[in-house]
Amino acid sequence: MNLKQVTIRRLNMALKAPFTTSFGTFTDREFLIVEVRDGDGKVGYGESVAFASPWYNEETVDTNVHMIEKFLVPALQEKPIIHPKEVSERFAFIRRNNMAKSAVEGAIWDLYAKQQNKPLAEVLGGVAKQIDVGVSIGIKDSVEDLIETVQSHVDAGISE
Repeated sequence: MNLKQVTIRRLNMALKAPFTTSFGTFTDREFLIVEVRDGDGKVGYGESVAFASPWYNEETVDTNVHMIEKFLVPALQEKPIIHPKEVSERFAFIRRNNMAKSAVEGAIWDLYAKQQNKPLAEVLGGVAKQIDVGVSIGIKDSVEDLIETVQSHVDAGISE
């Protein structure tokens, strides 16, 4: 894999509805998209799931940017990558920071799939044609609000 460029895109997305936890109410979600580009112009994308503040774990959007720029990208540039399986080995010297690592590794796998002209699921070994999904609802003001929200998701086809 001939990596030519790594771009970190910092985005902010308004949530469809406020999401309340014991830590507060969230109305938007800041996150990172990592974009890797090869010499032929093919692009792969990965997403960081870190939050803006460390209420969930020690990683944040800011710490992910720092780790990607200062440690992960330089580790990728040490020598050419033959296969995406090598990426986790390159990152092994870094303790934790799994959200930052997975954002970059996900982008590399996506690029590799595009280079192979195959779906990402196939190059990862996936065989399922359909997967179950769920939803996280958060704290509601009343039991009635909770039941109404659950019912709306069930009506939309999300049953688990």
